[in-house]
Amino acid sequence: MKKIILIFLITFLSINCYSQIIFEKGYFINDKNERIDCLIKNMEWKNNPIKFRYKLLENSDIKTASIHNVKEFGIDSIEKYLRAKVKIDRSGSNISQMSSNRNPIFEEEQLFLKVLVEGYASLYQYKEKNLIRYYFKILDSDIKQLVHKFFLFNNDEVNENNLFRQQLFLNLKSKDISKDEIENIEYKKDELVEIFVKYNESKNAGYFNFEKKQKKSIFHLNINPGLNYSNSTLQDFINETIYDNFDNELTYSLGIEAEFILPFHKNKWAIILQPTYQFYRAEKLFEVEHFEDNYKEKVKIDYNSIELPIGIRHYFHLNNHSKIFLNTTFIYDFNMNSSILIDPTLKFYSEKELKIDPVPNFAIGLGYNYNEKLSLELRYQTKQQLFNKIRDWSAYYNTMSLILGYKLF
Repeated sequence: MKKIILIFLITFLSINCYSQIIFEKGYFINDKNERIDCLIKNMEWKNNPIKFRYKLLENSDIKTASIHNVKEFGIDSIEKYLRAKVKIDRSGSNISQMSSNRNPIFEEEQLFLKVLVEGYASLYQYKEKNLIRYYFKILDSDIKQLVHKFFLFNNDEVNENNLFRQQLFLNLKSKDISKDEIENIEYKKDELVEIFVKYNESKNAGYFNFEKKQKKSIFHLNINPGLNYSNSTLQDFINETIYDNFDNELTYSLGIEAEFILPFHKNKWAIILQPTYQFYRAEKLFEVEHFEDNYKEKVKIDYNSIELPIGIRHYFHLNNHSKIFLNTTFIYDFNMNSSILIDPTLKFYSEKELKIDPVPNFAIGLGYNYNEKLSLELRYQTKQQLFNKIRDWSAYYNTMSLILGYKLF
């Protein structure tokens, strides 16, 4: 099992490195005010960048542009960054970094600001590790920081400078924005975006909200026939008998998969639920030594169940038509009158029937999806104990599956 998990991890890391090189349609404006349409590597920046990679055409060489020669760049309707020389207060929010000065300590820097709302009144964000600052601009005025600062009062009491509320009150005057809204607003992206959108709408001015996202999850339903390659072992602890080396069996399964694509991180994460019917049958004759008797026992395994894998999936986009995915699932198993029958050849030894009551287990899967319609997955399940309540016996079931997927909708 360790080898299989290692193979999956190596494959995952290889896919991750390869799949991150995804270029999306975008543009940038250079210092000569020339707009260059290109393909930009979407890094989904957590912190505001100082450079980015691009190529002019799909098969062109990859180049790098930076804040030193680019005034603006964006990925169409997804993200936009604007170069600006602004004053920034870098006061920390940790007590060890706080001072007793309630006023911001500004330094002038050239930054790429992320555009959140663009219009009559524009809102920007700058993020660097734990530092988050918001900026605004009205029409063609200078870009200014919305001031919010933690400081120490009487050396040990943490206080806040919420000057940004006064800035909003003075600059976003509108009958549609109440004084209470301004007084209660927090220095948080969602709340600031909401009030800037409301102000632009009150002005009947055109604007673009880059933070407007699809709120609903995307739901897919897939049919999943599969092939299972399985084997098992059985052990009697009281008589110290091991029944192993059952032949590997190739069986089939049939499932329905419900996939809920989550509405963030570019739809790369999903929750999956996959009820699946599977069966496993094996039969073998074993030589047994019990006290002074040597005889044979025929062991027959008849295992039928409805598996219910529940887990998460992550997609790695290769291009517009292909993506690779990795998922991990926790599997509940609903047994369907399954048992293991042990039939001795000596008449004075009685037949034993052991009822299967499987313990939940885990699985990892690696797959390929083509054109959002067809998929193929290799899935490995961890060793499963088939006896949850029987203490004198153990039975382990191992399986690896090749699962075909076809999207119904």
